[in-house]
Amino acid sequence: MKKRNVFLFLGVCVTLVILLIGVHVIQEEKRQEQIVAYLAESENFYVKFDFDNVEKCYDMLDNLNYDTSKRREILDYDKKVYPDAFAYYTAINKLNDSLHSGSYPSLSKLIENMTIPTQKFELLEINDESMIGQYIKSVKSNPMFSIFNEEYIYGNKYNLDYGLTSWGFAYVIETYTEILADEQFPYLQ
Repeated sequence: MKKRNVFLFLGVCVTLVILLIGVHVIQEEKRQEQIVAYLAESENFYVKFDFDNVEKCYDMLDNLNYDTSKRREILDYDKKVYPDAFAYYTAINKLNDSLHSGSYPSLSKLIENMTIPTQKFELLEINDESMIGQYIKSVKSNPMFSIFNEEYIYGNKYNLDYGLTSWGFAYVIETYTEILADEQFPYLQ
């Protein structure tokens, strides 16, 4: 009788252990599904540059014991550089579009409008782990960036609005801006 009770007790213990393992496996699968969902949601918010909601997703991931420390470092960097990086991207594209369409009253004014975005862009740090950082690095390392800045943004050697040569300057500047505008800002389709 004692042996029978021992086997019955062992059977119950084994059954309980199997049930507990099963419950743990189910909980871990659910946790992994939630992690995948929050990561996808955070990427969707990144595409919209909605950094506050990205951070909320990271908070939820932290609650699931998912290490977000590296992602948070990149997020902090992106929040810091995004305004000036995007302002430069917007300004260089607007300049390129204006030159391409020929719809501008003054070439000098167009170039003048690039001064502040360019100055702020030049001060941005580069973080290779960030897609925005990669964009900044790509633009800054493009030889057209430094030549364009030296010759036209900071250089006052030329009268860009002089009638006979204005179209020539516009053509040359458009060559620079087309190349710089081809650098695609991250997350934009």
